[in-house]
Amino acid sequence: MKNTINMRYIFILAACISFLLQSCDKYEYPFRNPDLPLEERLDDIIGRLTLQEKAILMIDMTQNIDRLGIPSWPRGEALHGLAYPRENNATVFPINIGMASSFNPALVEQAAHSMAIEARAQYHGGPTLPGFNVSGPLTFYSPDLNIARDPRWGRTQETFGEDPFLVSRMGVGFIKGLQGYDENYLMTVATPKHYIANNKEVGRFSLNAEIPEKSLREYYMPAFKAAIVEANAQSIMSSYNAINGDPGCANPFLLKDVLRGEWGFDGYTVSDGDGVRLLNKGTIVMDSEGHELTNTFEEAVALALKSGTDMELGPIYRDHIPAALEQGLITEELIDERLRNILRVRFKTGQFDPVERIPFANIPFEKMCSPEHAELSGKLERESYVLLENKTLANGKKLLPLNKDDIKSIAVVGPHATDTYHGIYSGTPKRAYSVLEGIELMCGDDITVNHIPWEKSEKGTILGVQHTVTRGADGLAGWDAEYFNNSNLEGTPLKVKKDKEISFNWGGYSPFDGMPYDHFSVRWTASIVPPKSGNYTFTTVSDDGVRMYINGKMIIDDWNSHGAKANSYKVNLDATKKYEVVVEYFDGTGDAEISLFWDYEGRETSNDSETVAAAKSDIVIASLGLNYEHEHEHHTDREFAGIPANQLEILKEIAKVNSNIIVILQNGSPVAVNWIKENIPAVIETWYRGQEGGLAVADMLFGKYNPGGKLPITFVKSFDDLPSIDDYDVSNGRTYMYSKKEALYPFGYGLSYTKFNFSNIRISKDSFNTEEDVEVTFTIENVGDYDGDEVVQLYVRESKHNKDQPKRRLRAFKRLNLKKGESLTETLKFNTKDLGYWNVDKQMFEVNKNSYVLEIGTSSVDFEGALNFVIK
Repeated sequence: MKNTINMRYIFILAACISFLLQSCDKYEYPFRNPDLPLEERLDDIIGRLTLQEKAILMIDMTQNIDRLGIPSWPRGEALHGLAYPRENNATVFPINIGMASSFNPALVEQAAHSMAIEARAQYHGGPTLPGFNVSGPLTFYSPDLNIARDPRWGRTQETFGEDPFLVSRMGVGFIKGLQGYDENYLMTVATPKHYIANNKEVGRFSLNAEIPEKSLREYYMPAFKAAIVEANAQSIMSSYNAINGDPGCANPFLLKDVLRGEWGFDGYTVSDGDGVRLLNKGTIVMDSEGHELTNTFEEAVALALKSGTDMELGPIYRDHIPAALEQGLITEELIDERLRNILRVRFKTGQFDPVERIPFANIPFEKMCSPEHAELSGKLERESYVLLENKTLANGKKLLPLNKDDIKSIAVVGPHATDTYHGIYSGTPKRAYSVLEGIELMCGDDITVNHIPWEKSEKGTILGVQHTVTRGADGLAGWDAEYFNNSNLEGTPLKVKKDKEISFNWGGYSPFDGMPYDHFSVRWTASIVPPKSGNYTFTTVSDDGVRMYINGKMIIDDWNSHGAKANSYKVNLDATKKYEVVVEYFDGTGDAEISLFWDYEGRETSNDSETVAAAKSDIVIASLGLNYEHEHEHHTDREFAGIPANQLEILKEIAKVNSNIIVILQNGSPVAVNWIKENIPAVIETWYRGQEGGLAVADMLFGKYNPGGKLPITFVKSFDDLPSIDDYDVSNGRTYMYSKKEALYPFGYGLSYTKFNFSNIRISKDSFNTEEDVEVTFTIENVGDYDGDEVVQLYVRESKHNKDQPKRRLRAFKRLNLKKGESLTETLKFNTKDLGYWNVDKQMFEVNKNSYVLEIGTSSVDFEGALNFVIK
């Protein structure tokens, strides 16, 4: 019997060995064999690579290695839809601060998953990317989990708001949706960024954020911790700035002790663009110096690798790792350790496996910007809008929602009535709707829509085709444009075309197929005849270099790499003469944008025509707010708290002739609209809208949808109400948790067309242990005239308030939809361990055994009931 058993084991072992041998024979290299353990495959591929090949694989935008059949690994952006390549027409969702206004993490997760579906459709079925041997990226630098501690920050629009709990819930949903739900393969790789405290654009390459450990642990870290521990994000991007002395990509405390040690991260870390290069002395990026820590690039590479940075966004690892090894600054074992983290994630995407094994490989390319994704974008769009004002008028009624039967004419005015600006890192959808288009489609032939084009801006008007005269053999007006595939206007243009105006925002992508996404240049030439003699001011707004000439004389010379900034020049022109104008532009790295404005003394503005249109219309819809000129990446923090002065001036003129005004706000961060709050009857915050924005606005205006969004960030009355932007200690008067100033609109605020009543609010018990669930049950009833949503919010505070502790903290929320007359009994839940504070002496979170107050309501200041409980 014993021999029989032994023979059986031998037979099974032989069969397994035979299977593995056959399986190995099937693949050229063992690392290609999906049936082998992952770590064995990693050993095999790393063992086959040369030192230079290893270095090549440790940068973003990695090229292929033909010798081993290793494909390219380009990075992508998916902040609110795929943004690369633009030509593939991906679905564009509302900007992230708008997503957060939905207070609906499940819907945000659905949106992110649709991005992952489109990424796989692109990867498996799209055209090959220029310069790569794949059709698209599978790793995306999203979401942005930096917390919006200060509304002046130029990238506030990318965030999920100012509250750590809300940002955590949104971030976890986004990451889960982006990475997918298959137990064997990642659908895509999420890269939460920028770890940590990247909250200021001006000086971001060299600044040092000094953060008390209590603020660091309680405020800045929770969303990143949730991204790793709960959502299992497989990549993470460090910040440019230093944190308590050490730059993000050279910070062993954050990258090793916390990230891998405390949180168990097993993915790969990546620097922000040129982050490792900025460690070195004498490095200038976009006119800014870096941290000045090392004397050579080899030393910078060694510092980053030893600190825990696996991948560099830029070429420095590729170009200097071999020399750093030769100089003895690093070991090959360290290189292999960092590379293993990168390749482990690449293997998890199935990039080295047979395509028939990949469950996402058959997603058709037609999923890009598909009708079902457009519908999802529209749903998230509608849930993101916040009704800020809807005052009762003298007749006892409210202006919103509009009734088509009561209206014969509408005036649509404002600088954002016709644009479809989607915000930072936006792709290009197949179709996008402006506010004007949405209103016109809604009104049809029933209501006259009087639209007055907006001509005046702070910088004048775009110098477009209507301001030029014919030149050249084609006999056409406009700008003769020459596009070069280098940054020096050298050689034969890659493309020659006619542009109607110089007003482009290409972001980080190519102007057209075949053009590089970085390091390109353009020359525009046009002839103009001034409408009148006098002084003219020409203004360029560009991200990177610009030069301008009039009749051969250079009037603007800013041929340097930099973030978006304006250059102006005043010159006297004669209306009897024709002038040749030349504008030259180059893009270095990062975003690409260029616009040309002109203005002249005594220019007629559209004030009179807009006022006339308003006077003869029943309703005025004014689309106002900000754009990339006011808040953006690269040196663009907010300079003023409100909307541009010229917009407010014209609105005040309109208000003198027609009081039935609805303001539609478009912006990516809070705006101090104090006069508008006091004087305009209806105000809607729509943020930077997605592709369905104009349709969603019209639906809300006319009551087809009842707004239910809530503010994920406090609207302050003035920037004077804020601490210095260089103060990172959140307890010094920041956010709803610590501010002592009265807000213009508080965190969590948002109105509805209907009314909700709360009753029977009760807690599961009145005494709890330090790790126990607390349940709060309540009944909510829609007692108004419309179906609608309400976001119920639960806040907790200690009964005896300590100045080092927040006034209250959001601990749970739920978005509920109720039909008119409907009532629901619902429960919100949190765990008492989530009430902990960081004990610096014990180096741990600790829950105070104390009495607490639980407040439930519809904003951070509007409560329907308060309950007391004790933690013992």
